[in-house]
Amino acid sequence: MLAPASLYALLLILAGAVCIVTPGTLGLSLDVGIVIGVLAVVGGVAVLVSRMRDRSDDDGDGAVV
Repeated sequence: MLAPASLYALLLILAGAVCIVTPGTLGLSLDVGIVIGVLAVVGGVAVLVSRMRDRSDDDGDGAVV
């Protein structure tokens, strides 16, 4: 199951894609739709990247097998 922040980020990316592809369905002009869409996609990707964890399994000073 996805964390709520990840789900909202994916929804933001989806909404941004809709704004870019068909801004007229939302009542937006082409220019405004592209700007809002790109900002939404970039914001959603930024949230997903910021939530990536650094998974270090470094629990000793031995060799990694």
